[in-house]
Amino acid sequence: MTISDLIYQAQKASEPVFGVDISKLSKKILFNSEENDIRALFRYVKEIKPDDRLPLDSILNYNMMFEISKSHFNPTLRPFVGAYFADFTFFDFENSNYPELSYFVEVMFDIMMYFKSSPCFQTSLLGYIYLLAKEILPYEEDCFHNFFLIDFSESPFTVESIKHFKLVIENGNVRFIFKDYDMSLLDTFELLINKKKFIDFLQQKHSLNKIQRTNNVISSILSNL
Repeated sequence: MTISDLIYQAQKASEPVFGVDISKLSKKILFNSEENDIRALFRYVKEIKPDDRLPLDSILNYNMMFEISKSHFNPTLRPFVGAYFADFTFFDFENSNYPELSYFVEVMFDIMMYFKSSPCFQTSLLGYIYLLAKEILPYEEDCFHNFFLIDFSESPFTVESIKHFKLVIENGNVRFIFKDYDMSLLDTFELLINKKKFIDFLQQKHSLNKIQRTNNVISSILSNL
């Protein structure tokens, strides 16, 4: 299984599906704040066929094989994992010693939704990432942030949360980085799930065994993002 496989399986189960006009986007005006405004970027969004596989082959880390547990995938994310991530958001980050991790959890919840079919599957950010991996477009952070918001939400908290992330493009790999710690998704996730107060909070609802099994599956995915 690869990240590309998981996305394709979720996409096929969704209708309608929206992506970007990759040819048109590849010619966009660069390093211009007006062109990177979210409403300007909406010009590149179009409906795509659910069974048209996204051209993610050039993103090397999206095509690395890894094993996932079938207890939580069938073959896309089961609703439990989405609910499990939603549980994360109920933790009182504001009054903890790590309030900044609330931004991480918000974005993580959204990213994981790429692997779970929904009534309106959005993939515009993935089209942008493809062009970055191919070195057809240079990285523009506001463009990255706004394509993320197109796919997920323009709510005030999501708008603030995505500002704490950047993409790093190197040798065909495109990685999400949590800027507060300058760490990958996987490293930040592992830091979070090793916080005793956070695990104690999750154990109010889930068994430690279930938490550990699910975290192992999530870590496998994050290692490729």
